[in-house]
Amino acid sequence: MLGNEVKTEPPLCAAWRPTGRPKRVIPPAGAWDMHAHLVGPATTQSATRLFTAPEATVHDYIGLLDQLGIQHGMIVQPTVHGHDHHILLNGLRAYPSRLSGVAVVNAEMAPAELDLLRDAGVIGARLFDIYGDGAAMADLESIATLCAERGWFLQLAGPGRLYPLLEARLASLRLPVVIDHLGWMDLTDGATGGILDCLLRLVRYDHVYLKLSALNRLSKQGPPFADVVPLARSLIDVAPEQILWGSDWPHIGLPDATPGTEAVLDFLADCTCNARQELILVHNPRKLFRATKDARP
Repeated sequence: MLGNEVKTEPPLCAAWRPTGRPKRVIPPAGAWDMHAHLVGPATTQSATRLFTAPEATVHDYIGLLDQLGIQHGMIVQPTVHGHDHHILLNGLRAYPSRLSGVAVVNAEMAPAELDLLRDAGVIGARLFDIYGDGAAMADLESIATLCAERGWFLQLAGPGRLYPLLEARLASLRLPVVIDHLGWMDLTDGATGGILDCLLRLVRYDHVYLKLSALNRLSKQGPPFADVVPLARSLIDVAPEQILWGSDWPHIGLPDATPGTEAVLDFLADCTCNARQELILVHNPRKLFRATKDARP
């Protein structure tokens, strides 16, 4: 440490709140929450993290699923844990019949490490481009190859402006691709038209899926997220068989109060009918899982 430089701790984000029962959506048997995180104590979180997330254990998450009436969950490696997958792996091993996982990988990871993730229940890999300029996607095709070799899908997260940059590359991939958080569009930037058009084209491909998740990160109004409904409806109407749903629990990285997760599930009632809700919660996840296995060389 030089001179009087003082090391500052990353800011603590808002704690997750207990979840009530959904009032408008009754999940059908076999429903999936396709996006949640497990978080270990602050001492286990990455030294380079941008914030400190409150602990959220696998037992907390199973309690949430039971409260919502959902059987299965997809645990996505959070940014606060970087490439240290111990919390994820322990969670998957604790509930192998209910949980699967998405890891954060890079092209240099040893095959043995990737196989360890697969054997514990990981079935997807996530690439995160925080700046949306495409630089973090330089290894897109090589990561896609690693995924296809193991029967995984590829999951992408980044600002909406990222997807027009990647459209041709994503369209040409030969494995399932999942786009997080409704494409993470800024509903106030006036640029949603071109980005939305891009997403509407992408979800017409059988191998591209789009996830209704992180509503609180998109909405400027909060629950019941009425300002996000038109966007969600437009995507569901074009490709109802390509839409997934995720709670984004425990809603990490928010400086203010987190939403009740039941409101995120009830959002579906404003977007589509019961039959399509069953597609989104049950049949589309199953279709994705079948497609990952079919994509193996």
